[in-house]
Amino acid sequence: MNVLFNGVRYYVAEIGSAPIGDVPSGGATLGGADSADGAGVAGVAGVVAGARSGPHGFEVVNKHTGHGAFLDGAVAEKMRTSFHAFVLQHGGQVSADQVDDFISDYDALLVQRVVYH
Repeated sequence: MNVLFNGVRYYVAEIGSAPIGDVPSGGATLGGADSADGAGVAGVAGVVAGARSGPHGFEVVNKHTGHGAFLDGAVAEKMRTSFHAFVLQHGGQVSADQVDDFISDYDALLVQRVVYH
């Protein structure tokens, strides 16, 4: 498990196999190491990395509603490619608030009540 994002509203972890090819190590950042509110964007670059071998997915939790989901398969790949396009659109510099806003598009999928995390 690799925590990709731990923002004010959302938590995203990648669960599964290791990446194929070169991926930034040591928590590469986009838009700086941490935002002013302490909700860092460290590790988010892992989402835009290349293909993965074997099964994998993303655990996404909305901290405010207490709901989450494990996104895998086509949904996980769509999230990865959409995030890659989102980062490119912003010139590789995204803030924690922008990432929170991006993840909010997936709220409808977060239907599992988080009892303990």
